[in-house]
Amino acid sequence: MTLTGLMLGVGALTLLILGLALGLELFCFAAAIALLALLYCAVSVILAKRRMSVALTADHEKVLRGETVTYSLQALHRPFLPVGPVLVTCEMAAARETHLILPRALRGTRETWQAQAGHVGAYPVRVSDAELTDCFGILKIHCKIADGNRLLVLPRPFLIAKLTFAQSEDAQTALKRATEDTSLPDDIRAWQPGDPMKRVHWKLTARKRELLVRRYESPMPKDTLILTDCAAMPRQASPEREAKLRDALCETVVAVADMQLQDGSPVRVPLYGERPTEFSAERAQSLLMLQELLAEQSFRTDESFTRVLSQELRRVRRSGAVVIVSPRLDPALTDLALSFRRMGPNVRYYLVTYEAEQPSWLPYIRRMQEAAVEVCYVTPAS
Repeated sequence: MTLTGLMLGVGALTLLILGLALGLELFCFAAAIALLALLYCAVSVILAKRRMSVALTADHEKVLRGETVTYSLQALHRPFLPVGPVLVTCEMAAARETHLILPRALRGTRETWQAQAGHVGAYPVRVSDAELTDCFGILKIHCKIADGNRLLVLPRPFLIAKLTFAQSEDAQTALKRATEDTSLPDDIRAWQPGDPMKRVHWKLTARKRELLVRRYESPMPKDTLILTDCAAMPRQASPEREAKLRDALCETVVAVADMQLQDGSPVRVPLYGERPTEFSAERAQSLLMLQELLAEQSFRTDESFTRVLSQELRRVRRSGAVVIVSPRLDPALTDLALSFRRMGPNVRYYLVTYEAEQPSWLPYIRRMQEAAVEVCYVTPAS
């Protein structure tokens, strides 16, 4: 009930009491008119609520961040008795808008508008509240609309630098050499820098007068392990900056996976969020699944990223390359990145931050760079 309705109700009761106490019919008549007006308003609003339906839909269920989404608000508002317009609150892609719907006796109302999908995530698309009023503005009721759907805003991949491998070898050669089966000699090849001396074929070397090594049968190349920090984002000055930081992190993961899959390298992405899951693929056509999994992540878990990296130590040896994507950097994370590098695979650390030149991080970055760990900065869009 609005303030006007409350005052009208109090005034009607006051007039009724005075009319009965003083025996004045005029007061009783005025009180009866006011009460009838309240009754009419209540009946008209209740009937209008039963004959009203509102739905908000989007033209797509999944879009890339930054793409345009067309929203459609369909309302059927055909009251028996005259009422006022309906004020609806629409939720869509982390934004709220209010729209005014006028009553139509014979046909419904449809409004469409366009908006950009601003940030990565899973967002409800629905009418969260509908406010009905009578034609006098005396009564006001709120309706909760249960129906609705969802919009997935997917991270958009971008071009990044290709993962580097050992000097004088390409990625495939480095991975094969790291996984050779020494029990199955396959062929002979010329010696290359970095080959262990125990693989030198001494008899053939003496005969040919050139250094030759045994080449063994090689299995499929090892995959790329992408370790993603799914913990809560570092506190920012505004929710908008935090959302942009999350966008940059997700899109970095997708960019690395896309580059590796396009190059024919298998990819594994364990996600230790509120609902732990893992993405594993060998073809670029599977990238959409990773985008959906990242959009579903809430980035609200309290799981320590240091603990996550520790749990993945056992899989690092079987990986051709390890990519770490995080908005954090501390001594524990630095030590783990160095441990990964000592195990054999090349390691790249993507630091997603607004302050790439933060003085407290420089010693850790220097340590990693001295140990041949690549450190790359990703700055969120302004």
